[in-house]
Amino acid sequence: MELQKQIVLLAGTKETRIALSHQLQSILGDYFHIRSYSSEEMLPSQLQNEIVILSSYLIRREVAHCLSESCKVITARRTVNYEYMDQLLQLPEGTDVMYVNDFPQTVEQSVQTLVHLGIDHLNYLPYYPGIPHYQYSEIAVTPGEMHLVPREVKRIINIGVRLIDITTITEILSELGVLDDRATGISERFTKKIIQLSKKLALANQKALQLNEHLDKVLNGVNDGILSFDHSGKITVFNEELENIFSTASKQAVGKHIKQIIKDKELLDFLSDTENEQSDQFFTINDTNVMVHRFTLPAENTMIATFKNTSTTISMEKAARYELKRKGYIGKYFFSDIIGDSEQIILTKNIAKKLAATDLSLLIQGESGTGKELFASSIHNESSRRNGPFLAVNCSALSEDLLESELFGYEEGAFTGAKKGGKQGLFEQAEGGTIFLDEIGDISVKLQTRLLRVLQEKELRRVGGTRVLPIDVRVISATNKDLATDIKNGLFREDLYHRLNVLYLKIPALRERKGDIPLLLNHFFRYAFY
Repeated sequence: MELQKQIVLLAGTKETRIALSHQLQSILGDYFHIRSYSSEEMLPSQLQNEIVILSSYLIRREVAHCLSESCKVITARRTVNYEYMDQLLQLPEGTDVMYVNDFPQTVEQSVQTLVHLGIDHLNYLPYYPGIPHYQYSEIAVTPGEMHLVPREVKRIINIGVRLIDITTITEILSELGVLDDRATGISERFTKKIIQLSKKLALANQKALQLNEHLDKVLNGVNDGILSFDHSGKITVFNEELENIFSTASKQAVGKHIKQIIKDKELLDFLSDTENEQSDQFFTINDTNVMVHRFTLPAENTMIATFKNTSTTISMEKAARYELKRKGYIGKYFFSDIIGDSEQIILTKNIAKKLAATDLSLLIQGESGTGKELFASSIHNESSRRNGPFLAVNCSALSEDLLESELFGYEEGAFTGAKKGGKQGLFEQAEGGTIFLDEIGDISVKLQTRLLRVLQEKELRRVGGTRVLPIDVRVISATNKDLATDIKNGLFREDLYHRLNVLYLKIPALRERKGDIPLLLNHFFRYAFY
């Protein structure tokens, strides 16, 4: 039985020894016995008549005492670990990456190898311990030297220990005198590794194509036009809705400069002016009225713009209002539901009907149980907003924070427990209709300030949000308190009081209309035994 010939591998670090030993074992292990050592762990005593492979010329001095003149020493040429190259190929062209290794020479050799192999689309920034000056990048690439990467780096791509290249493998076979049929089998194994990498890249490419197709379907399925262009002005996204707005096919737009597709100078200025804080503006494009919202993606150096067809938006708002009504956000009571024929109640109803004809804020004052919500609902149903929603909230029944989020809504992440995607507040839900704030005298000074802004500016910001949302809501408020006294005591803002009390309605107490008591008793008895 022929004894297996031996190969001794000497490396600098344990990680390098394991990686190169595994590589040699996978290619040559059936034919040769492989022993490996590293100076980081333990080196052998002086070797005699061995074929020795050094992981690099940099370790020759460290292992010199292990080598006798009878040894045949081969210094390995190293190349990148092809199994991890897909991570680099997926990075966009021109991306800055720090290449991190242990010595200046290994950094330079590795970068040269990558460029020579065609992975030349990246901007490599050298880094090694002790480098006097270096350029920082958020991405670092390293051949297994993770501990050398600066802490501030956000993303590390480990491309694994550099492997022994095919020329060194051939040199080993030649030295062993086995460039025969066995070499063919070894070559086939090496080729198989390359084919496996090709399959891996092909699969990644297939998944990327499927993802792109999926994203295209998503972009084309939304109701808004979506445009994106890079820092040079080249259009990268132009969906189907945008095709309808500009009467331009997506295939003709993508890849072109934005000025070739959009001729409206005012729109171009708006899209390109990153200094202007205004992110929304109204435009008319080819007889289509659109609201354009823009924002940037700084990391990608890309501008995104959405084009919302205002006619479609109005239709959606009408549908939303219908849905709110369907959920019960409607005024349930009418003036015909207010029982009583006394002079006081008839006079109050007549005044309320006149107040219903306006859109001004209204303050209803009356003792508990006098029917303030009954009158508020009746006024809504008598007004021009009768087809819009009617939402009522008792301000004294909720805590300050809960009432704030209920009235004004909140953005995702605004506070612990906030719903994903945020939540619309009652003011937003009451768009086009009426909101009834019962027990308004019980709200805190903080909420009084927020409510004052809504009444003054006809706009609001959600809790935790930055966007300003215009609103069209009539505010009817009610109280059983003497707000004038609260103002003197510093419990209620005078400016808010005047905003709420543009119109005023006083509901008489039952003791002031005793003649209605028989009618009320008859009504309640009838329903009690129904």
